[in-house]
Amino acid sequence: MNNKWNEILNKDLCDKKVNDSYRELRIINEINGKFITLDNKTLINFASNDYLGLSNDRRIIDAGKEYAEEWGAGSGASRLVTGTLKPFIDIEEKIAGWIGKQKALFFNSGYHANIGILSVLVARNSVIFTDKLNHASIYDGCLLSRAEIVRYPHRDVKALKKLLYKHKDIDKKIIITDSVFSMEGDISPLREIIDLAKEYDGLAVVDEAHSIGIFGKEGTGLANELNLMDEVDIIMGTLGKAFGVFGAFIAGSDLMISYLVNNCRPFIFTTALPPFVIGAVSKALDIISKENRGINVLKKAERFRDTLKNNNIDIGDSATQIVPIIVGSNGNAVSLMNHLKENGFFAPAIRPPTVPVNKSRVRISFSYLHDEDEIERLAAVIIDWFKKVRMI
Repeated sequence: MNNKWNEILNKDLCDKKVNDSYRELRIINEINGKFITLDNKTLINFASNDYLGLSNDRRIIDAGKEYAEEWGAGSGASRLVTGTLKPFIDIEEKIAGWIGKQKALFFNSGYHANIGILSVLVARNSVIFTDKLNHASIYDGCLLSRAEIVRYPHRDVKALKKLLYKHKDIDKKIIITDSVFSMEGDISPLREIIDLAKEYDGLAVVDEAHSIGIFGKEGTGLANELNLMDEVDIIMGTLGKAFGVFGAFIAGSDLMISYLVNNCRPFIFTTALPPFVIGAVSKALDIISKENRGINVLKKAERFRDTLKNNNIDIGDSATQIVPIIVGSNGNAVSLMNHLKENGFFAPAIRPPTVPVNKSRVRISFSYLHDEDEIERLAAVIIDWFKKVRMI
C-alpha cells in the first residue's frame, strides 16, 4: 500500500483514538451460558442479544447436528440453483404459520434481508420514510434503493403524517420502522404508523429483530401482540438473537415472497444457509413457542429499570429487555464499561456513529439466564460509578 493511503488510514484511526471512539476486536476465550471469558477473565455477560439463553441449549445443538449429518455441512449453492433443500421449505412453512403470514423466506442475516427488500421494492421516483434511529441495515437498504430517503424524528407520528402528506402524490411509498430499537430499548408506535400507511397507501415494513421471542403470544413479536399482523405488509425477523442461532426471515403475502424470490439480489446471489442452521432454528422455534421465556426476561428488565430511575440515572424511554445507561461523552461510556469489567460484568460502550453525538452509553441487555442477585449487583455497581463521577 502506498504512502498516501497509509497517511489517510492512519489519520482516521488516530482521530478515533483521540475521540475515544477507536474500536478493537475483543478475543473471547469462552462463552458458557451467561458467562463470557474475555482477556482470560470470566465475566457475567450483559452484552449479548441471546435474550432467551438458547445459543448453548443442548437440544438446539443436537437438532442442528442431526440435520448436518443427513444433509451435509453446507448447502452447496444459492437457493435458485441447488440450495433449496427440502428442510428450507419445511422451516419456512413453519415460520410463516407461527408468525401469521402466508409465506416466509430465509435470508443469511437481518442485514441481507433489510438491504434486499428495500433495494428491490423501490427505486428512483419513490420514497422511503424511516425513523431516524432505525438500524444501520435499514439505512444501507435505503441508499441502495436510490429512492428518496425521508427521515422522521424518533417515534414522532405527527411529523411522519406531515411528511407523508407532503409526498402524497408519490405512488411508491414505504414506511419502515424497528419495533424495538436496538440501542434505545424503546418501542415504536406501531399502531399509529400502520394507520398512516393505510391512509397514504404506503407499504408497511416492520423490523422485529429485537422483538421476536420476547413479545407476543408464543414469542411472535410486537406486531402480533398488538394484533396488527394482518395490517403489516412485511415482517423481518432475525434468528441470531432470541433464537440463538443465525440468519433471518421475511414474512409476507404469497405474492410478496414470490416477488422477492424473483428479484431480490441478496437472496438470489448468496449461497443458502447450511443445514445445521435450519435444524437448529426449527428446534429453537419449538422451544420459543412453548416455554414463553420472554415474559421472564421483560420482568427482570423492568425491575432493573425501576432501580436506576429511582436513582435518577438516564435510561431514556427503555421499555424492553434492552436498557441503555446514557452517560453523554465517549470517555464516560468507556469509563463505565471498564468499571463494570473490574466488578465482574461485561456490557459494551456504544458510541457515535452507532448512537447520536453526546448520547454515548453502555448498553445492557437481559437474558433468561440472569438471576436476580446478579441483576441487583449490576445495578449497585452502576450506581456506584455514577456516584464516583458525581453524575448523581
